[in-house]
Amino acid sequence: MVTTPEAKALRVEAGKYLKELRKSLKLNQKELADKVGIEFFTFVSQVEIGAAQMPPGLLKKWADALKIDHKEFATELLKYYQPEYFEMIFGGKARRKPS
Repeated sequence: MVTTPEAKALRVEAGKYLKELRKSLKLNQKELADKVGIEFFTFVSQVEIGAAQMPPGLLKKWADALKIDHKEFATELLKYYQPEYFEMIFGGKARRKPS
């Protein structure tokens, strides 16, 4: 995981996006962790504050738990976790959707 200040800022933005989705479903971190199959709910907190990045192997489970289309979810997270790939695939700068 890249730890430059820019990468950290993008992980924080990803965390805000994920937290917004979780809260919109009125789930707490423990409930989300249970739905995703994560043993420690504190990992959800780490992802939401940008201290950790969501493992690629959990993308589908996390999307399902948050009731969001897989492609939409992966595309949005690509903006934060791999902005260079996002720009190469979709063109233009990766920008966060307004809340």
